[in-house]
Amino acid sequence: MSGASSYDIYRSVKASSGYKRIGSSTKNSYVDKKAGAGKTYYYKVVAKAKTAGSSILSTKYAKVKVLAVPKVKVKASKGRKLTVTWKKIKGASGYAVYTSTKKTKGFKKVKTIKKAKTVKAVIKAKKNVKKLYVKVWPYCKVSGKNVFGTYSKTITVKVKK
Repeated sequence: MSGASSYDIYRSVKASSGYKRIGSSTKNSYVDKKAGAGKTYYYKVVAKAKTAGSSILSTKYAKVKVLAVPKVKVKASKGRKLTVTWKKIKGASGYAVYTSTKKTKGFKKVKTIKKAKTVKAVIKAKKNVKKLYVKVWPYCKVSGKNVFGTYSKTITVKVKK
């Protein structure tokens, strides 16, 4: 906002009331590190003026749903099959399953689960792959768009021929 030197951020669990100041920022972004997984929060911002004068509280609010981090298990079966399972995440609309042959990079989406109730995916490892790294990324639909949460921990699995 032009003329603003800083912003105070307010949060509530209700859209219409209960806003409390949780922090401030000199940038036009803020990371709420204390947001609890599986909850929905509402945020408002106060733009503080560079010069003496009144500050302005936003009349609109931002609704943010925080998804929990999925706990993932992977079981290898003969025929290079991997069964990936996880616990259902409250508020998730679906999940994306990613794999890589490297522990920290090169992950590619191999399966998209579009039903929140589905907590299992069967994937097949490519030939000559002895070890695979797997992680799951939950998402929810907001205004028709997918908004992703936090990746699960990376799980290492040895592929069976």
